[in-house]
Amino acid sequence: EIDRERFGLATFREIVGRMKSGQLLGMFPEGHINRGDGVGEFKSGVVMMAQKAGVPVVPIYIVRRKGFFGRLKFVIGEPIDVDKTAEELGVSKKDYDAIAAYLREKENELLELGENKKGKKAGKDGK
Repeated sequence: EIDRERFGLATFREIVGRMKSGQLLGMFPEGHINRGDGVGEFKSGVVMMAQKAGVPVVPIYIVRRKGFFGRLKFVIGEPIDVDKTAEELGVSKKDYDAIAAYLREKENELLELGENKKGKKAGKDGK
């Protein structure tokens, strides 16, 4: 758990070190657990840490439960290489905000799959 009030260079280095060692970390790129509708604005820290560690970001959307006993469902996207994404977007590798905005777009795509209004499950081709 990250103390957002006391987040400093030591915490940043520990997270990057864990990423480099192959540990999987779950982060909420909005900076908090979103209890509202939709996907909020992403902060750039996730991009910065993944880039520093040389690891991809795997977007995951957590589908809102239908009632207390509803199943918890996840929609998992393809891994995203932040440096390659910067090149594809035509932005600097240090334009963390632009890359974070791209990640947010991908998260919104996962939201659409997960919150399919007709109640149908997505197939292997995502439809």
